[in-house]
Amino acid sequence: MKKVLLVLLSSLLFVACVSKSEFEKAQAENSNLRAQIAELQSKLSEAKSELERKPAMPVKVTFRQALLGPGFVAVFNTTIKQDFPVLVTVKSKALGISQKFKLRLSYVATSELGHSEGVTIEAGDEVIVENNNYEPLVVVFSP
Repeated sequence: MKKVLLVLLSSLLFVACVSKSEFEKAQAENSNLRAQIAELQSKLSEAKSELERKPAMPVKVTFRQALLGPGFVAVFNTTIKQDFPVLVTVKSKALGISQKFKLRLSYVATSELGHSEGVTIEAGDEVIVENNNYEPLVVVFSP
């Protein structure tokens, strides 16, 4: 009977030791899998933000000297074959003010924004072109 109890006790201790090492292995594997899940979630988040990014604004902005007043004129050309509305914000570096203008850009003609439209563009001024379907275009004027 003592032998049977001794064998039983030895077996239980052996099983307990094996179970503890198996448990530690399972914990390590669980920790590893959690780290992999966190990495995959991060990559998924990056991929989603990349998909949500809007296309570049199909507008080219150039500048010319104003003919009938001070400063420069912003000249807008669209690179697509359709008219579309934009909101143009001119931030004056010297005055610290912003002015907003709604323009309807056309693929057949250029649009201009300058002294005649009520804005004087000088060196360092920022011109921002916005449309809900495109990434904003930011141009800093430097003659």
